[in-house]
Amino acid sequence: MVKERIDNTIDIVYNGIELKYKKIEKRPLKPKEEKEQLKIRKVHILPLDHPWRKFKINPYKRSFLS
Repeated sequence: MVKERIDNTIDIVYNGIELKYKKIEKRPLKPKEEKEQLKIRKVHILPLDHPWRKFKINPYKRSFLS
């Protein structure tokens, strides 16, 4: 429970025990976080003769190009 007295003092009481506290006049500033620079990633292009390029999901399906 927080009690404010006539002389503008504040008492904080919890379970019948008066708690010690320290009044904070203004909120402390947060340190600014440094953002990591985006790393440029090189795109890997598979060679034309790579087996993954020859793989077909449905080999019986005709493509529009052929």
